[in-house]
Amino acid sequence: MTRPIRSHDAPPQAQQCRGPDPVLDRVGRVHADGTLHDTSGYWPMIASGMHLAEVVADQGRAAVEAGLSAALAGGEGEVRACPRDRPVDLVWCFSRIDAASASLSLFPPPAPSVMAAAVADAVDAGITLSDRDGRLRYVNEAYARIHGRPRGTLIGRIFADVLQPADRDRALAHHHDVLKHGPGPDPVEHAIQRSDGAWRIVDTRETLVELPDGLYRLATVVDVTGQRMNERHQADTEARLRDLMDTIPGAIYQFRQTAYGHYVIDHLSEGLRAIAGFDDAVDMHDFDTWLSWIPREAVRPFIESIEQSRDQLTSWTHEWPIDVPTGRVWLHGASRPHRRADGATVWNGLLFDITPRKIAEQRLGQAKTDYRHVFEHTREGIYRSTPEGRLLDVNWPLVRMHRCEDKQDLLARVHDIATDWYVDPGARARIRQALEQQDHVEDFQAEVRQVGTGERFWTSENGRAVRDPEGNILYYQGTVRDITEQRRAERFAAHRGEILEMVARGEPLTRIVYEVVGTLEEYQPRLTAAVCQLHDGVMDVEAAPALSNDCIAAIHDIAPSEIGGAIAAAMRGSDARLDSEQTPTPGASERLHEAMATAGYGDVMAFPVLDQESAVLGVLIVFVARRGDIDDDVRNLLHELAQITSIAFDQHRLMQKLVEQAQYDPLTQLPNRSLLDDRLRQTMLDAGRKGRFVTVILLDLDEFKLVNDTLGHKAGDQLLTEVAVRLQDCLRAGDTVARFGGDEFVAVVPIAHAEDATEVAERILNRLQPRFRIQDREIAAQPSIGISLFPQDGLSADNLIQAADTAMYTAKHAGKNQYRYFAESMNDQVTERLQIEAQLRDALEQGQLVLHYQPRVRLTDGHYYGAEALLRWEHPQRGLLRPGEFLQIAEQSALIGEIDRYVLAYAIRQVAEWQAAGHDIVVSINLSAQLLNREGFGAYVARLIDEAGAGPAGIELEITESMVMQDFAHATRQLRDLRERCPGLRIALDDFGSGYSSLQYLRELPIDTLKIDRSFVADLDTCDAADTGRAIAKTIVELGQNLGMYVIAEGVETPTQVEALLSIDCHEAQGFWFARAMPVSQFADTIGEAGDPRTGR
Repeated sequence: MTRPIRSHDAPPQAQQCRGPDPVLDRVGRVHADGTLHDTSGYWPMIASGMHLAEVVADQGRAAVEAGLSAALAGGEGEVRACPRDRPVDLVWCFSRIDAASASLSLFPPPAPSVMAAAVADAVDAGITLSDRDGRLRYVNEAYARIHGRPRGTLIGRIFADVLQPADRDRALAHHHDVLKHGPGPDPVEHAIQRSDGAWRIVDTRETLVELPDGLYRLATVVDVTGQRMNERHQADTEARLRDLMDTIPGAIYQFRQTAYGHYVIDHLSEGLRAIAGFDDAVDMHDFDTWLSWIPREAVRPFIESIEQSRDQLTSWTHEWPIDVPTGRVWLHGASRPHRRADGATVWNGLLFDITPRKIAEQRLGQAKTDYRHVFEHTREGIYRSTPEGRLLDVNWPLVRMHRCEDKQDLLARVHDIATDWYVDPGARARIRQALEQQDHVEDFQAEVRQVGTGERFWTSENGRAVRDPEGNILYYQGTVRDITEQRRAERFAAHRGEILEMVARGEPLTRIVYEVVGTLEEYQPRLTAAVCQLHDGVMDVEAAPALSNDCIAAIHDIAPSEIGGAIAAAMRGSDARLDSEQTPTPGASERLHEAMATAGYGDVMAFPVLDQESAVLGVLIVFVARRGDIDDDVRNLLHELAQITSIAFDQHRLMQKLVEQAQYDPLTQLPNRSLLDDRLRQTMLDAGRKGRFVTVILLDLDEFKLVNDTLGHKAGDQLLTEVAVRLQDCLRAGDTVARFGGDEFVAVVPIAHAEDATEVAERILNRLQPRFRIQDREIAAQPSIGISLFPQDGLSADNLIQAADTAMYTAKHAGKNQYRYFAESMNDQVTERLQIEAQLRDALEQGQLVLHYQPRVRLTDGHYYGAEALLRWEHPQRGLLRPGEFLQIAEQSALIGEIDRYVLAYAIRQVAEWQAAGHDIVVSINLSAQLLNREGFGAYVARLIDEAGAGPAGIELEITESMVMQDFAHATRQLRDLRERCPGLRIALDDFGSGYSSLQYLRELPIDTLKIDRSFVADLDTCDAADTGRAIAKTIVELGQNLGMYVIAEGVETPTQVEALLSIDCHEAQGFWFARAMPVSQFADTIGEAGDPRTGR
């Protein structure tokens, strides 16, 4: 319950003598003989041990002693007297403690009624004091003005008598509730009837005052009728009401100017701290501090307003800002001055926070100014229309937008906006629906007809529905903006971005320049463009899709100097010019102008396409019907596209140069190792599809070191260059010959039969037998040649080259200048490989190859929901072998196909068994590239599933990035065919992130699952949230989830990795932390189990 105000806080008529404040006013204990004990120290002139006679002035001593005697007799004694040496009248209040002592409290007497009345009457709000029955015991002038009645007619009346009948009972009930439970935090709103019959709305705030004869309700009453009628003043009124609620709302002050001109703040209530946000350390009573808060430009008006009120003794009201820690605050001060006998002028009143009103006024003023400016100067059209679609009013910009003569012309032409305005009549229905549902619409874009001409253009419309008090739509009002150029510019910007992306991706130059020309002609339909590249002094037309054939013929393969004019000037690197600005020349120029005239072109402009060193690479040519079709905007556009074309040309040439540097040997201009590896892979891929052979011939020049040592490296380089020429001469155009390093060369030759390699080797050997003439000397460069064959000697480029290298050294050891095939006896592991290959055949026949299953775990609950089938060989002598110990040998032989088919059929049958037992489980099976590339792959898998009676949803086939990239298009077709034949079957991309990781094949391939490569999972043990490893793993997870794919982390081996995976929202994993691969019988016992993924089980 709120503490009642003590009597010295009450209005003047309500003030009575009150008891001492137990904290602030207590002095101490007084003995019956007048000695003071246990003094509080609050009054510095009184201390323990002193006698009352030492404290009280002589003239008041008898009265104080009588008060002490009255208290000791059993009552209370309260007298007035001045302390010794202090002409201050104080109240001395004695209360009996026991027969020998009493407590003493000192406090100032009630404030003079003149000052209190002045404060109360200076307040704009009404102030009332009512008793328990609700009768008014005091009202101020403001309250009387609010009711329109003299103050005397209100005193003694029930305050609820002037309320609306419906409010009276409620108000009295509230009154009694306040007396019983204390006032609430919110104001109470009532409607009162003035003496003139008018009804006003008032807000009442109250507190309690405890007087000797009982508890009273002290209320402040504010007339808020104007506020309710005019919301623009709502912020100011609410600020005042909030200020008035601090006992007597607002910040109460007493301020005076002495007769000597000094300003003194006698009193300033704590309400200002709440307004300004001051802490307790700020002295609010120092006038100079006050002036420092006021902005410099506001100080003089503040002082002048005070001086004017002082001189004329008129009411003072002023509004001014202060800069405080919370920002700028606006205050409103109001009071009535009076002149004291000592010549001082005193102002008693209130300060109100009017910051919200000031802000609202500033915004309202700015809004009015902005609206006036917009309406008078806007370039947008403004309209008002009926809901049925008839225009009521328009402004001049809208008239001009529709090419009409005046407003009346536009209003008369539009009978129905849906059909007379919008190209699509349904657009009107859509915007009307939005307005009816939401009362406003923004940026409604639609294609419309110019009412005056019928031409089409695009507009952006903002509208709102204006309703009557009942909610019925009166009319629609909105603005219209022509966005035709904006939409065209947006499309141009989008095209420009696409072109630059094409350049960055290194797409073919022809595609890029076609996009440049297409963009230009779409953005400026009056122009026809061509892009030409300069080759050996003549122009090569790269792109001119809309240009006539005659015009193309007139410029293609022609030297710019022959054409002359604007094109020749551009090729010289000059600024863009119109042909009509140049002097025509006969010949090619005449032919061009004849072709232009036939096609309807009247002029041509050319822009140079330059590289970074300003060398001319080509030209952008623009044909127009009229010279006026090219203005400054068009010139700027053409200049920008010419720059983009320059970037494309420059990038194209740079890429060509980089390719040459990266893939070709600078000495011999032959492919280097990098390009050799790519060519060999492509040749092997093609041969594999066609069932043909590839021979790899590696040759080393015998005694080449002697040439360098005797004739120098320059002679050695010349010899290598001439050897390269002879090698190219003896091979076909489609064959590859590369410099492998030093004096070694490699030839890659596709052949129909394995024995054809002999013919190729002999041709090379014979071609190098004649001596070379180097520095006027005859030099021999005889080779030692090693031969390997695909697929017999290896299935990878590295294996084939290594095999050829081994064979080449055999040739050297055999006497040089000869060739040798790769012999399996040369490899120390050949015998073991053959044994394993033979044992593998037996293993297939005897069922020694088995599948173990490694569980896949949901990290959220540790549930085993699937497994990966992993091949194991139960070798009779060597025990359980992992794939790494025998699979490569199988891949080098014909066994890999049989093993693939065996594993696939085995795993599918196992899935069928588990499904028949009621287990919902997904088994992932690894595929080889050979099986994926097999013709009829999809039909084969579908047949296995059908024969086993398995559900495809329980099967997931794993492929790797490298398998896919061998022949991306073929792999995509195979997988899509599989998906169509086996609906529900899942396809997983294994080791994602370790290879190519192209987003292109993620979009094209029918992938359901991404498996994060174990290398990224391993990094999670040592990286924090900002490290690259975690960032890459998180990116893969988010990518897969955004594409609707399952994401599984493989190779999880520590609890740290589990926590890291959970933190990046990866919820599926497999690895040794959970379980190693296990036999089928052991795994069957764990299906459906759940455990704690952080502990491993």
